[in-house]
Amino acid sequence: MRASAIRMGADPIELIYFLRNCEQLFAIYDVPASLQVILIRPSLNDRARIYLTKLDPQVSGDYMQLTDALLQ
Repeated sequence: MRASAIRMGADPIELIYFLRNCEQLFAIYDVPASLQVILIRPSLNDRARIYLTKLDPQVSGDYMQLTDALLQ
C-alpha cells in the first residue's frame, strides 16, 4: 500500500483527494478498520501530524473520527 498511496499535500483541499485515495486502497486491499489509521499516518503532512497529536487518543485511533476531525 505504501507504494500506491499518494502523500498528503500542503494545500488543505488536497486532504479530500488524499482521503479518497486511501479509502479506495483500503477497499482494494481489504484493510481492516483497526489498521487504517496506522497506515495513513506516514503519509500525512506535518500540519496534520501535529494536529493528530492534539486529538484525544480515542479519536485519533478511529479512522472515521479522525477523518471527520481533519475535515473540520
